[in-house]
Amino acid sequence: MAEKVLRELNDMKATGALCDVVLQGAEESSVGIPCHRNVLSASSPYFRTMFTSGLRESSESTIKLKNISAGTLNELVNYAYTLEIQIDADSVQAILIAALFLDIVPVTTSCWDYMEKHMDISSCLMVHCLAEQLNNAPLAAKAKAMVLRGFAQVCRSADFLAIEAEKVIELITSDDLHVDKEDGVLEAVMRWVEHDQVGRKVHLSDLLQFVRVGYLGSASQEKYFLMFLNGFLNSPAVDLPLSSGIMAAIPNRQAQAIASRCRPRESYGLWKAIVCVGELDNMDTGCPLEVFIPSTSSVVRFASLPGGIDGPGLAVLENGSLLACGGASGHHNSENRVWRYNAARFTWSEVAPMNERRFEAGVTALHGCIYAVGGDDMAADQPALSSMESYDPQENRWRLEADLPDTLMLFAIVAIDNRLFVFGGKNSRGEILNSVYCYDPIANIWSKMANMPTPRSCCTACVGPSGLIYVIGGGNNARGTKQCVEAYDPTTNQWQKKRNTTRSRYSAVSACVDGKIFVMGGKDRSIEYYDEDTDTWTLHNCLLPEGKYLTGCAVMTMKPGKLSDNTPTTII
Repeated sequence: MAEKVLRELNDMKATGALCDVVLQGAEESSVGIPCHRNVLSASSPYFRTMFTSGLRESSESTIKLKNISAGTLNELVNYAYTLEIQIDADSVQAILIAALFLDIVPVTTSCWDYMEKHMDISSCLMVHCLAEQLNNAPLAAKAKAMVLRGFAQVCRSADFLAIEAEKVIELITSDDLHVDKEDGVLEAVMRWVEHDQVGRKVHLSDLLQFVRVGYLGSASQEKYFLMFLNGFLNSPAVDLPLSSGIMAAIPNRQAQAIASRCRPRESYGLWKAIVCVGELDNMDTGCPLEVFIPSTSSVVRFASLPGGIDGPGLAVLENGSLLACGGASGHHNSENRVWRYNAARFTWSEVAPMNERRFEAGVTALHGCIYAVGGDDMAADQPALSSMESYDPQENRWRLEADLPDTLMLFAIVAIDNRLFVFGGKNSRGEILNSVYCYDPIANIWSKMANMPTPRSCCTACVGPSGLIYVIGGGNNARGTKQCVEAYDPTTNQWQKKRNTTRSRYSAVSACVDGKIFVMGGKDRSIEYYDEDTDTWTLHNCLLPEGKYLTGCAVMTMKPGKLSDNTPTTII
């Protein structure tokens, strides 16, 4: 019946029968499209508001839509009468933008689906920029991942030459940028600047700061420094020979910026390793780091923390240094000591202690600093802490920051989009929470966000490939909580349920590597991984050497190859 009515209305539109409004596209010469206000109102809230709210257009016989072309407008009018839309690569962007403007949700959904399904190396940068501009965060993240993987081809496209300097910087600062050699990044920067030398030369010095100089070939290093001087000092540096005087000519703050961005990229063939640490049943054995390397399906063991430290938090600085913060020594002695791990020498050295003693604190890296949040001070009357502090590696000093809104321990913490998020946990009153707090380091304030659907403590959280934050496992004495997985969207402040893990995860750790979320531990030796596209968990064939509560996790980069035989590191 509905199809018959639509056919009859479409026939009436074709003949102009009972049409009461004419739509015109943006072009001056566009031919008007006779329509029925009721039909347009039924398909578009934009038109419904226009025709029913007493606006001037509600009584006009002809309405010109100045931001929609005649061809695109005709496609959307046909959709209103047929509920069918013809989308192809040439029209999808214009139809999407027009459908968003007119609030025609089924058409916008169809356009996004088309873009995702047909996205390839030639279109992924355009899709990423458009999805980011129009607030489709999951597609923007998926497209960006394709851009980073295919950067060698993407950087030669017209789309790359058209993007803004800020987007170029965003891409070349990523550790996940896939290039065989850093020389390819320098060439991409040069190509982008040379496309509009007059307008873009001003960005040259900013861009060159993010080229990882230490991984350039010798010829490219000379070209880099000469370009840097020419761009930054605005001098005819092309005639200067490469010499030790060139580095001296660069202001100190610029040289420091360059040095801080000289860590290797994943595509250089290095391993991404998930490092975890936990609580031990026997304090005399020391607390070893268990290191899972997904690309080699292996687990290695690093040197134990000195001093019988148990249950610290872990984080990795931008230069690759691993820090273990706090923990406990003995059964009732929380620690404020902090240790830095030297991966080249397989040794630990002590750095400045925290202001507070913290056991099982939330520890993560943000803005080149380490943040230690909440935790358990066993010697205090109310052991759960509300304090937070940050570590500056340049000054080797801890600074107290804004307190949490509540005392908190046994919670999950992640850093994303220059903010910290903490999930669940337990307060000093013994209450298991579903609260979510967000910290803005620039404003130095905490904000309350949408509660988790499931209250829990001893959960773990990490950011997935799409930018969703996955909160995994934990407990609140309710059945099934230890396998519960819920995803939080920081852009919309909303939650969604995901597939449960295959095993119970209580005081486990998690991390995202190579597009998959890995979770391990929690009184279980098993490791499993999550595929975001299929919403499925799969058990990995690797096992941890023992099942124990894990308190800290971080992702670090390792050089491939056999580990040294004369170190305390062993293959499990």
